Amino acid sequence: MRGIGPKRAAYVLSARRTLERARIPPTWWGERLLADLDSAFHWRDVIRLRRSERVDVMPLNRPTPELPKAADVCDALGLWV
Repeated sequence: MRGIGPKRAAYVLSARRTLERARIPPTWWGERLLADLDSAFHWRDVIRLRRSERVDVMPLNRPTPELPKAADVCDALGLWV
């Protein structure tokens, strides 16, 4: 959410709170958070890992090829600044 960075998120979720029991202050960003709370619930569910899915360690019964180094990928894509 715009305006809600790591520090504000830490404040809202401090004392082991969840989104359902978040501490939302009566400020401009608190109002923005309340307005976008449904979106926050949605995205939390989208990124939550499914622990019930079984994944085989080697689904192809052979190791996968070695991945290129991140620096090589960034260089090939021209992402270096």
